[in-house]
Amino acid sequence: TVADFRTILGYAQQHHLARLTFWSANRDRPCTGGGADSCSGVAQQAWDYTRVFAQYTG
Repeated sequence: TVADFRTILGYAQQHHLARLTFWSANRDRPCTGGGADSCSGVAQQAWDYTRVFAQYTG
């Protein structure tokens, strides 16, 4: 969930991780009418997860 990503972001900020990434950023958008390999398959707005991780500056 986006809340989980915020938790991960907080951990990365607290521990000064060198890099914070996630797999398949191109899927960071909702599906329209069923699952596909080009969308997340979860209820979200486009780029919700990317916006959370974009806050990380190392």
